[in-house]
Amino acid sequence: MYFLPLVIIIFLNSCTSSSSEPLILSEQQEKNTLNEYKDMLEKKKYEEAYKKLLILENVNNISSYAKNEIGNFYENGIYVDKNLELALKYYVEAGNKNYIPAIYNVGRVRLEQGHYAEAASIFKTIENDNFAPALNLIGVMYNYGYNYDVDLENALKYYKKAALLGNPDAQFNIGQMYFKGNGGNEDFKEAFKWYTLSANQNYYLAKIQLATLYFKGYGVEANINTAINIIKPLAIDGHPDAIYNLRLYYKKLNNSKDYEYWDKVCKKTHDCDI
Repeated sequence: MYFLPLVIIIFLNSCTSSSSEPLILSEQQEKNTLNEYKDMLEKKKYEEAYKKLLILENVNNISSYAKNEIGNFYENGIYVDKNLELALKYYVEAGNKNYIPAIYNVGRVRLEQGHYAEAASIFKTIENDNFAPALNLIGVMYNYGYNYDVDLENALKYYKKAALLGNPDAQFNIGQMYFKGNGGNEDFKEAFKWYTLSANQNYYLAKIQLATLYFKGYGVEANINTAINIIKPLAIDGHPDAIYNLRLYYKKLNNSKDYEYWDKVCKKTHDCDI
């Protein structure tokens, strides 16, 4: 499978990949190197992790995986300087070997760049592979009218396909549709259901919305203390929406001590004025 010529043309004169002759490793060596990479990544030892990827990108059995990972490093400026053009180059190389996550990444980046028709074409090529992040973004495109006319029924269909595969973004998006009443009446119980599934996977925005439902008693019995328990860890970590809401929850409980503390934090870090 090859992407639209536009994507390929972009990179014809780009820096070439560091790939050289294929490297032959035993199955155990390959496994060890891959595990070492994942261990370094988890420990945030990014230089060592990147060097492992430079080895793995020359190993035939795992080259596409490694190239996709290298693309992520360049896209996000992990150890290397951020370089979206080079990131796309690696994603395309891996995608042209039918590596589904890389095909998705090309589509995602092109969507973010506003190339909606191209993104739609790319996502459609992997629609039947049940890759949940791609299904979710197809839903997003129908939801907001990117390349397609706004079609909330189709948006919900694709969100649900992705959500049932465990995708927290899609679960949150379904929650949003029910919360806002997109395509029909508000359904806070359904919103609560989908926000909960997403929040259970530590999806930040779902936790914010779930706390809002508990605070307001939408779709669930009102419980401000539960709302506080959901978002206080996020506020401690510095998430602005959580800080903003948490102080209001304490104010509602007439807890002036905690309200004043979080109000000061909010004003100091996020210029809160309400």
